[in-house]
Amino acid sequence: LEQLIRRAQGEGAKVLIRAHPLNPATVSNFTALHRDQYAAFFEGLEARHPGLVAEKVIRAWPPEAFGDEDLHMNAHGASIAGVELANDLERELAE
Repeated sequence: LEQLIRRAQGEGAKVLIRAHPLNPATVSNFTALHRDQYAAFFEGLEARHPGLVAEKVIRAWPPEAFGDEDLHMNAHGASIAGVELANDLERELAE
């Protein structure tokens, strides 16, 4: 990941790291420590790579967006994710 970020930034690209939204059944297994470590990992990346924008929160979406109780989105979830990604990219890249 570090090499990919360095390479992209070296080529002049703005690097955005987004996390895949998760099913509430999956998110319910994460402890406060896990959430803190997750955020700290991405905060560390941002500190080492100025200009990097990383999402540091584990997001839960409604179960209707998934085909199971894990990470696998269904067509409805993928549609929502696509719109959200497009909006996020437009916002981040406009700056």
